Amino acid sequence: GGRRMSTGFSEGWGGTPLWQLKEQQEKLKKQVQEAAEAVHKPVGDGWIDHPTSGWLFHPYRHIFFQPSTGEYLVYTGGRHVRVAAPIVRPGAECPVTVAADRWTNPGDLCVLLRDLKATGQQLKFPMGHLDSPCTMFCLFEPLRGRTAAEWCARRLHSKILPRLAGLESGDHKKLPDVLRLAFEQLDKDLCAEQDPGFTGCSAAVGLVVGQYLAVASVGRFKVLLDSGTRRQLLSPHLPGDPKERDFVLAAGGTVDSVKGRAVVRRKEHDEGGEVLDDEAFLRRVLGAADPFGALAVKGEVSRETLRSQYRRRSLLCHPDKVPAEFRDLAEQAFVALDAALQRIERLLEATSAQLVTDLCAVLTKPAAIIFAGVEAANLAKVGNELIDRLKVLTPMDPDMVILARAKIEGAIALGCSDFPTNLEPVPVTRGLGLRDLKAHGVVRGSPSTDLVALQPGDHTLLIAAEQQEELMSCVQELRGFPRAACLRAATKLGNPTCVAAFIGVQRAEKEPRPKKARVEKPARVKIRQIMVRYVTDPSKKIVDPVRRKPVERTKHEAELMLMDALLHLKKVPGDFPILAKKLSECESALKGGASCGDLGW
Repeated sequence: GGRRMSTGFSEGWGGTPLWQLKEQQEKLKKQVQEAAEAVHKPVGDGWIDHPTSGWLFHPYRHIFFQPSTGEYLVYTGGRHVRVAAPIVRPGAECPVTVAADRWTNPGDLCVLLRDLKATGQQLKFPMGHLDSPCTMFCLFEPLRGRTAAEWCARRLHSKILPRLAGLESGDHKKLPDVLRLAFEQLDKDLCAEQDPGFTGCSAAVGLVVGQYLAVASVGRFKVLLDSGTRRQLLSPHLPGDPKERDFVLAAGGTVDSVKGRAVVRRKEHDEGGEVLDDEAFLRRVLGAADPFGALAVKGEVSRETLRSQYRRRSLLCHPDKVPAEFRDLAEQAFVALDAALQRIERLLEATSAQLVTDLCAVLTKPAAIIFAGVEAANLAKVGNELIDRLKVLTPMDPDMVILARAKIEGAIALGCSDFPTNLEPVPVTRGLGLRDLKAHGVVRGSPSTDLVALQPGDHTLLIAAEQQEELMSCVQELRGFPRAACLRAATKLGNPTCVAAFIGVQRAEKEPRPKKARVEKPARVKIRQIMVRYVTDPSKKIVDPVRRKPVERTKHEAELMLMDALLHLKKVPGDFPILAKKLSECESALKGGASCGDLGW
């Protein structure tokens, strides 16, 4: 009557079969592993296995993650620091809608990336930490030919995506820096190209990430934003702007007029000095990048030449010698001249006059003249030798040495000291490429940038190179319809290149609404349409099935017809059946009365 004990080898001490015990152990092991992975899993995407440390590594943010402990390793302050908090978070879905389109003239180029996160992920860039929507639109306008514009249009996204991938979650304030660094790198790479580097282009970018709008531009483009009140985010970089003009003149360039338009060109080596009015002279003194430029010192530097230049220029900008309206500027320029004289004299007391003369030559001459006659293959060697000589001056005036080194390195990056002489002047003070003007320092590649936190409401963004105010008024007539808006503006104003974007931001609710009863989504919707046919291949005949006539219009003509219809319907929505009967080339237009154009359910 005692309990029967098992003596077989296929059962455990409690009588459970061994196969079942093994199954339970495997299940328990899997649960433990899944729990560990759930706890120690890095936030975000883009992580890879580090080949030697056993940690996970994020190549764009340069941080490590240890799966066994859940710790992050961050490089900060010159050393790696362990932190337990997640470094990134998934991007938020913001209540923002973006609709954008463009109109471009022949030669101009536009790139629209309506889902930048999807583009980045296809190119293996981690973009999950960015807020949505994430949209980018770019415009490029050639300056001396289309080569540079095409080159930049194909490559700008490859400069922006890696920098977006390296942003920390929610760090929207760095979006302008992302665009600025991308432009500068694109400009550097373009100038290194032999043919595109001389042509050049204007460029503008609008980037929407969640509820933030970042914009950047170089050249002729102006950026406007209308959020109920119209404001200018970015101005074009034109020689007519006093600040831009002063920079060109201070750098030794000239501003001329060609066919009624101001253009920038580099001054030839043998050109004489120019006569400046009082204001232009004072601004050139104040705008000088270094003390040699303020005193206009050229050639050999000695105490005699310094004192001579100081006396001559101080008389020209003495507050008692200028008109009353320029007296404040004159006082500032007078002080700047005195500071420049003392700064150079301190160098002459501490080192040889020849070394100071070499420094002056680097800072005051265009890069193309500094290395005139040097073969391109020897530029790096000659430039680095000059940098090593000037290093001796670092303890005495580090700022001037840094300026000189940057200029020499820029000249080496350009890779050429002799440029074609038949290059056209350009109507901008900033642009991408323009290698010859960059070497002479009269044109810059750094963009203007801005960042806007979009408030709840409707916003209209416009990027254009001309007729900006008129374009914005035209675009506003068809708010919410970007393609029709661009078409309307182009038709009315003579086809100017532009990008129009309509951005809607919903107001966040302070308290959640009470839950409504679940409503089934409609299985059917009722649709009405006006369809207009057009010809893409003249060899193929297309017939209007309503009027039984061949169709000969182009796509552009068809779009114009529908744009006019849309403008009319915005004013008189009840006229849809009338317009459908008059314009539509769909068989639904044969229906009578209010059903004209009706496709049914």
